[in-house]
Amino acid sequence: MFFNNKLSEKGFGFIDVLAALFMVTIAIVGLFIGAVYARSQAIENYHYRSALLAATGKMELIKYYNMGSNQQVQILNIPGLLDDVVLDEINNIQIKARVLRPYPTCTTQSDIQVAPYVVYDKVTLRMTWDEPTNFFKPNTRKYITLREDYYRRVSQ
Repeated sequence: MFFNNKLSEKGFGFIDVLAALFMVTIAIVGLFIGAVYARSQAIENYHYRSALLAATGKMELIKYYNMGSNQQVQILNIPGLLDDVVLDEINNIQIKARVLRPYPTCTTQSDIQVAPYVVYDKVTLRMTWDEPTNFFKPNTRKYITLREDYYRRVSQ
């Protein structure tokens, strides 16, 4: 009779409560890690887009200073070309992108079989910045490289 009463009791036991609590904790930790990772990826994508815009602006600066010229593209002594660009400011720490040395570069290429009177200058620019440490992600160096070709006619 004593055993029958004990087996017929309804409700949760201590082990059941601990198991449910453990599963809920794992789910909440998983959601937290997912949210932290998504936030860090969003910040990293923002820095990438900002660096892309800064590199595009520097390529436009090169184009502006060589506009209307039928000579080889000049990349030296362009004001502001090698200046650092602030991508973001997190906790009063500026994240700066800079033109990586030996960039910008300019090389002249030609394809004799296709167009013997046309050459082109390949201008390549690479910018770099350091992504800050974010919880479990270490400090990483990121790069973005842009290339633009300037075609011109030469006399032979």
